[in-house]
Amino acid sequence: PHHMISVGAVCGAWWRGLPDEYGIPHAMMSDGTPPGYGILLVDGSDVRLHWQSSRRRSGFQMHIDAPGIIAAGETENTTISANIFNAMPDATVQMRIGESGRWIDMEYTIATDPVRERVLYYEQTITGQTDDLPYLPAGRAGNSYKLWQADIPGHLEPGVYVIRVRAEDRWWVYEGNRVIRVVEQVDSP
Repeated sequence: PHHMISVGAVCGAWWRGLPDEYGIPHAMMSDGTPPGYGILLVDGSDVRLHWQSSRRRSGFQMHIDAPGIIAAGETENTTISANIFNAMPDATVQMRIGESGRWIDMEYTIATDPVRERVLYYEQTITGQTDDLPYLPAGRAGNSYKLWQADIPGHLEPGVYVIRVRAEDRWWVYEGNRVIRVVEQVDSP
């Protein structure tokens, strides 16, 4: 059988987006994948693809979207998203809250990546409506085919929690973490 692999570009989204302190644009691709490159590992008939995000450690394989601060009464209505850059659509993806929480399945979802949407919103807020920018603005967000979601299971008491996500497909086991803070109530700005 033929398996086609289409890999993102080293330039990401054509070097577009708000530059960082070194003048390098974020270049996040429309599906939320950071710029980088694929490394094809071949050992006899065993073939695996590793995604290496530029300027990141080798183990950086996903970003997890969750509010940084959540009101205690809203935790069970909070959706967590994980964009796992290199995962196959049939990957098994689970999350848990903290070290003692139970692992729950995350659902495969085809949608725009919330992290990508937030990056675009932030960029548009900073730049306003001017056409006179010293860089190429990022393009629109597109659907991600590497996105899994689940709601926080139940009520969480105020405190700091680590959301742990693990995924496994025929190529790799992927792991990621995200810290959230649960408070009595979120103050309005």
